[in-house]
Amino acid sequence: MSIFLDLAVLALMAVLLWKGVQMGHVMVICAVLFGLVHRVHPLELAKLLFASLLSPSTLTVLLTLVFITMLESVMREAGLQNSLVEGLKEASGNDRFTLASLPAVIGLLPSAGGARFSAPLVAEAAKGVAANSEQKAAINYYYRHIFEYFLPVYPATLLAVDVLGIPMSRYMALMFPFTVVSTLAGFFLLKKIPAAPKQAALNSSLAKKKVLVGLLPITAVVVLVVFFNVSILLALPLVTAGTFFYYRLSGRLILPILKQSLAWRLLYMVFAALYLRDVLLNSGSIEQMTAYFNSLGFGHAFFAVILPFIIGFLTGFPIPAVTIVLPLVKAVASPDNLLVLAALSMVANISGTMVTPLHLCFIMSIEHFSADFAGSLRKVFLPQGLVLLSAFLYFCLF
Repeated sequence: MSIFLDLAVLALMAVLLWKGVQMGHVMVICAVLFGLVHRVHPLELAKLLFASLLSPSTLTVLLTLVFITMLESVMREAGLQNSLVEGLKEASGNDRFTLASLPAVIGLLPSAGGARFSAPLVAEAAKGVAANSEQKAAINYYYRHIFEYFLPVYPATLLAVDVLGIPMSRYMALMFPFTVVSTLAGFFLLKKIPAAPKQAALNSSLAKKKVLVGLLPITAVVVLVVFFNVSILLALPLVTAGTFFYYRLSGRLILPILKQSLAWRLLYMVFAALYLRDVLLNSGSIEQMTAYFNSLGFGHAFFAVILPFIIGFLTGFPIPAVTIVLPLVKAVASPDNLLVLAALSMVANISGTMVTPLHLCFIMSIEHFSADFAGSLRKVFLPQGLVLLSAFLYFCLF
């Protein structure tokens, strides 16, 4: 009987998110309901709340998010984001490349409302290009998320690493190929835009320097984490401090930057997801759901593909599926196939969020370009489907 109540709680989660209830509130409410369904005493739920908050894994994730927001603020104050965008526009003589690269660059740092920020840049770059509103909206939306698969600046990546209990560098190496596939698959969004005559780049060497300088902080973080196995908790503040002092930013900016880095709503949302994960694990809910679906004959494909895709589609966010599905995947997978199954699950999760009309970045994109809702979303189906297909092939091969 409790399995049906569990499914009812999942349905309630989707409804509350549809209604626009803050995700942090939704996660806490559903965590409490999962606990009560499995007869966990309210006092124990309260104790688990504090245990989750003070656990080393939670503190690591939250502190990482603070450092990420801090780096973003320092890059903005140093003018690196503007330099990067300007450099791309000046360096490329290819209009289609510029259209795709602008939202991708903004996606290197997943600011809230980032698609709203990149949309005017795409609109400016599209002047004189034979692209309709739906094409521009789809390009802005799709390329905004190509780095979501592996970059450690995304909350879902941090949560996935925490749930799987593997080093960040290993997770990034596992997921990086899907960013490559996503980038290439986006060609189907660009190919119907007529190629304009290639223009000479303006002051090419200076433009390329702007791009390299703008990318340097993010590149430094990735290199330290992946190639030198430096903890992201050390890599982020090192790069942030180095950027701050190199550009000789005013000491008066320190306090505002620190205040901006405490993005309470984001921190609350991520903590609530971790609390939900702990309740699911400690209440026995994961074991019961796993046993129930196994008894129905569902194989690994259900846990790794169908369930995360559905949750991603229903919520428009990758975090709920990471919190709910990855523990299930971990429970059913063998040590030999855990990582490839987890990779398939994450790609299915992100694919679900990318083809749903509930994704905030999609809504912002079609609003800015006054684009047709269905026409814009349909354009994303093929490239995102190819990314999901590549994950299936990856699973079959390895």
